[in-house]
Amino acid sequence: MSGFAQVAAGLVLAVSGWLAPRRVAGARGFGAAALLDAAPLTFVALVSFVVSGRPIYAGAVVFALGACFAFADRTVRDTLREPVLFTALSELPQIFTHPHLYLPFAGTGLILGGVGLALLAALGLLVAEPALTSPHAVAALLLLAMVAGVLCLIGREPWLGRVAPALRRLRPSGDPFADAARLGPVAILIVHGIIARAERAARRARLAPAIAGTRLAAARPVILVQCESFFDVRRVLPAVPGGLLAGYDACRRGGSFGRLEVPAWGANAPRAEFAVLAGIGDAALGYDRFNPYHALARAPIASHVWRLRETGYRRSACIRSTGASTAAT
Repeated sequence: MSGFAQVAAGLVLAVSGWLAPRRVAGARGFGAAALLDAAPLTFVALVSFVVSGRPIYAGAVVFALGACFAFADRTVRDTLREPVLFTALSELPQIFTHPHLYLPFAGTGLILGGVGLALLAALGLLVAEPALTSPHAVAALLLLAMVAGVLCLIGREPWLGRVAPALRRLRPSGDPFADAARLGPVAILIVHGIIARAERAARRARLAPAIAGTRLAAARPVILVQCESFFDVRRVLPAVPGGLLAGYDACRRGGSFGRLEVPAWGANAPRAEFAVLAGIGDAALGYDRFNPYHALARAPIASHVWRLRETGYRRSACIRSTGASTAAT
């Protein structure tokens, strides 16, 4: 195979890997947002080519990553009714530490088989494809270090305060589906993540909880039980016997009960939990509303809520924030 054919095949694979998640998101157009959407995979292709000297191998790496991202995005859309968001990065390590909680949603055999085939294909390409240029591992490491340094600068002031306004010019709406389609499924991670980071300090200052004091003698504790897999089946199946949940009915008769609306659907337990504990609306949380525990609640804004969460709600206190009060035990 000629060098031109190798480069052409590598480009086809790389572009296909970029287009795969864009098709899932329904993204179209090739403006500034599309360039931003393509930047991470372009960098992966460049590093893969420099370290291997093989354009088809570099394109295959990008194709594999793009296909995996597209598969994950489609799975999340089907199960959680939203695309992959930047706050999902905090849960990425759990895929490896607790795979049984995630793999069944996408198909354990399908994922393991796909990963195995990808590794075999990568090994086969490294052996079969002739190097077009000499591999330069040191140059690849320098590229990685340079990009890592730039990302560290962007994540801190004063660069953060300059990059975030530039990204706002892309006019993100905050709606995950609309932004993923207009900006691109990768670009939305960058735009939402950087803007959220830039706004976080000001939001923490506005939402910092004021502890009203602990009055154990006068306070009436509220016990919160979050049962993610439970619901009153009689609401949707009238034929179910009325006495099926006798204990649940007894609990309802012994206190106040009703429907609670939280900004979550499906397995979004952190959003429901934070909404109950903090009483803060979505609008006040900005882009951090998708998972307040990802970064926002790891500082003064919800440090007390975080302590309650980590200790199993063993303390009784009154938390007041943005005019809302929640008592927890």
